[in-house]
Amino acid sequence: SAMDAQTRQRMFALLEEMRRQGTSIVYASSRPDEAFGYAQQAVLMRDGRILQAGTPRQLMEQPESPFAARFTGRWNLILGEVTGKSKGRAALEAGGVTLDCAADGTEILGQKMALCIDREALHFGSRHQGRHQLSGVFRGVHWGPEGQQAQIELADGQMLFSRCMPEDDCYPGSLVFLWWDAHHAPLIPMEEDEAAPDGEISTIKGREPIKKTADLF
Repeated sequence: SAMDAQTRQRMFALLEEMRRQGTSIVYASSRPDEAFGYAQQAVLMRDGRILQAGTPRQLMEQPESPFAARFTGRWNLILGEVTGKSKGRAALEAGGVTLDCAADGTEILGQKMALCIDREALHFGSRHQGRHQLSGVFRGVHWGPEGQQAQIELADGQMLFSRCMPEDDCYPGSLVFLWWDAHHAPLIPMEEDEAAPDGEISTIKGREPIKKTADLF
């Protein structure tokens, strides 16, 4: 632990050489870049119990719980309740805002669910295009460990992150509209003890600038 970047790289080069020679290695880490970058199989644990196991790609692309989605750093989460379902679609009610979601054949009506929106698939722009689901305030583009990300603040203070750049001119402080491909925004069930961590808002309050979306049901 607490290794500098150069030492860490040398350590993983050594582990990779050992693996090529046929040595099985169990490595515990709280960093998804390490866990997914070097492992062939990964097991995600919380409070001493296994939440999900599979290949790194499976854990990254198919989280089975909000905790797993947060751990990967790939997803924006919006928590709510399913109030309608029809023909492979579901309506997620989150504090007065209705979001259109893709849904499989599982019976989820009335259940508390988390909508996971891939940061790579969250698009935004300053023009109303008729396909938006939410609106918010563009807070700028920032660099971090995962590269360049745009930050959009919703009316309740929740921050969404996008690795897509705006489709038109956007300036910090300006109103923007958000949309995403439903195939990159799975619904996953909430666990009974699941709560929003510090800084994450579990519902979206229905006040400006968020507009209630229409009218699937």
